[in-house]
Amino acid sequence: MGTTINMRHCEQCNKVTEHIEHPPNHILMLLLAIVFAGLVTILFGGAIATAVIAFLAFCVFVWLPAIGLQRSPQCRACGTKTGFWKL
Repeated sequence: MGTTINMRHCEQCNKVTEHIEHPPNHILMLLLAIVFAGLVTILFGGAIATAVIAFLAFCVFVWLPAIGLQRSPQCRACGTKTGFWKL
């Protein structure tokens, strides 16, 4: 997982400072979804529809929440987290 540094307004510092962000790793999530769909297909039958349903279930129940609940940007000056969730 990479990190990015962006300029944002910090509420604690009351000025624009550098913030560290940790975006989700989409390639890892895609590989996990494919492996999960393959395992479900092997375990529950060889239909393509089963793999598609398993892939979509992984995306809805694991991938989307991971994207939505990603960690908040953190101010490099004071350490305050500035996102909505402040995780």
